Amino acid sequence: MDLLVRLIINTSFWRLHMKPVMIFFIIVMTTITYAYEQHVHVHGSAQGSVILNQTEAVIELRIPALSVLGFEHHPKSQQERDHLHQAIQSLKHPDLFTFLQKKGWFKPVQSVVPTLLENSVKLAVIEQDHHQDNHQAHDDHNDHAPHQSHADYHSPQHDNHDVTHAEIVIKRHYRFEPNTVIDSLSTHLFSEIPHVYELDLALIIGEKQVMLELNHEQHQISLTNYQ
Repeated sequence: MDLLVRLIINTSFWRLHMKPVMIFFIIVMTTITYAYEQHVHVHGSAQGSVILNQTEAVIELRIPALSVLGFEHHPKSQQERDHLHQAIQSLKHPDLFTFLQKKGWFKPVQSVVPTLLENSVKLAVIEQDHHQDNHQAHDDHNDHAPHQSHADYHSPQHDNHDVTHAEIVIKRHYRFEPNTVIDSLSTHLFSEIPHVYELDLALIIGEKQVMLELNHEQHQISLTNYQ
């Protein structure tokens, strides 16, 4: 999210006369961040966003760690640390995303090689303590039987207060040559991570925003309808 905010106020955006739509971008990114936080944690389902203009693109993906690593906690063994390192290196591969353009009706589609300004992959572990929430809910209930003690009210699951979720967060920031027209965007995410079967993607081009769903069969986005 911090990268996206920096991109909004970056001088290159100002040079493109983006001042009138700055509020739009802030609202959009706030909405996307809220959607990330509220999205049900579904293994095998990733979420992401793509912001694209004439000279730059920012891509952010969030993937359940279980779908990538087989666990969703900080590595506890050398084997898990090695597995995380290998996954990060694999997801940093430049070909994870490919920008394509067609320069003529009878010319083949060509790959665009932009400058990669940021390429980060990290494990984000979220630990939630439900102890306080559960006790608050317990205090609010007045329908306990008079003879039922506080200890009797606790179920075995009530003692397990910590809930851990983890995500692999991918961030890419690209810069294109001036006047570059991108016709389509393709991802090799599904071949890199076979256990991810769908990607819900927010595509933002200028003032247009559309929600897309990619999968193993449909992993390329045509951008011509949104430019």
